[in-house]
Amino acid sequence: NFVRTQKITFNGFADFILKKDNFESSTTTISPPIFPNPSKTETVKSSILTSGVGGQLGVGVKYNIYKHLSLYAEVPLSFITEKTDNSTSRNNSGILDETKESSKKTTSRITLPTTLYLILRF
Repeated sequence: NFVRTQKITFNGFADFILKKDNFESSTTTISPPIFPNPSKTETVKSSILTSGVGGQLGVGVKYNIYKHLSLYAEVPLSFITEKTDNSTSRNNSGILDETKESSKKTTSRITLPTTLYLILRF
């Protein structure tokens, strides 16, 4: 808290943000056999791995309405740097004919969300 009166309190805060998402999918397609050829199987595997690091700094304001009821709002400035890796592999009919495609993307984001709380104290 950096300012405190009977009705209003201001505070500051800082947070560390760590993000890690992993999405994987696998699709298998089997084509019907056409004489004299056997059926063909194709498996496609995809994965997306996103990792990020960042932080947020913010200010909060609490207004005391009554002794046991307050209203609190906070506005953080969040920033995060993310790295995304995409990869796809393909396998046809059990033959190790894998094709791998890979791409990397690095992005930065700044957001300014606002949160409003109603505080009941007993």
